[in-house]
Amino acid sequence: MRQAALNYAICCFRICAMTRRGIFLWWNVFGVESAPAIVFLKEHGVKPVVYHGPANNSWFVDIMEQNKHQELPQLRSVTSMELGCDACGYSRAGNETAIWYCVILAGRSSPELNKMRATLHRILEALSTVDNDQLSSLAAVALKEKRLTFTWLDGEAQQRYCFFHTQIENSYETCGPRRDITNIPELIIVHTKGMLQKIVLNEEKKPKNMLEAFLNDDVDPASQLVARYNSSEESLEIIKWISQIIEDGDSRELPFLEQKLLHLFPKMQILFGQ
Repeated sequence: MRQAALNYAICCFRICAMTRRGIFLWWNVFGVESAPAIVFLKEHGVKPVVYHGPANNSWFVDIMEQNKHQELPQLRSVTSMELGCDACGYSRAGNETAIWYCVILAGRSSPELNKMRATLHRILEALSTVDNDQLSSLAAVALKEKRLTFTWLDGEAQQRYCFFHTQIENSYETCGPRRDITNIPELIIVHTKGMLQKIVLNEEKKPKNMLEAFLNDDVDPASQLVARYNSSEESLEIIKWISQIIEDGDSRELPFLEQKLLHLFPKMQILFGQ
């Protein structure tokens, strides 16, 4: 377990004693029938995954690989590249993909955030189960092509990144340390134009001088546009909004942000418990 905690920084670990007094709690809340048992807790609304019996090293590594990600993965420095939500990286669809999208639910830990995470989980499940001959939604198509990713962001732990992308008056209710009981999660979509198109543009437009060349080198290999959702929390409305963003982003020449983008703060410590 300690070795896994070192190898799987994207997961949090805790070892708990199962006492006779607490056996009914373990059964009712987590579905644990007996000890020893390994329980994978994911996000709100997702049933715990339980494995009963002793574990050897190879078997434990196998089930860690199967369960290491949340159903709705958390956007962190150690997951951003794999999720395709990093300005220095590429789409999950591959290095040659020019445009891709990352839907981010940002907020502090709260019932409101858990409710929206459950909503996004249902949306992701609905889009993932659409038949190939029924891919009428552009969101479903982009998800199947791996050009669309759904994720959530801890607005308190990643406050600078959160403020940078939300940029609204009440961001203090979404990002940064908790100030009062008000918590308003925000749903945003980051539209990224990758390195492939920028390389072509740079070849066509040579720098005029050394200063311009230096400034171009300081810009990230991808440019981004951010749109914020401000309508109802109905799943169908959110899917329509995402599909409209994808339609506009794929078909229109939009003015992308050409500046140094803010990156996620790395979490250095290993946490036991989540």
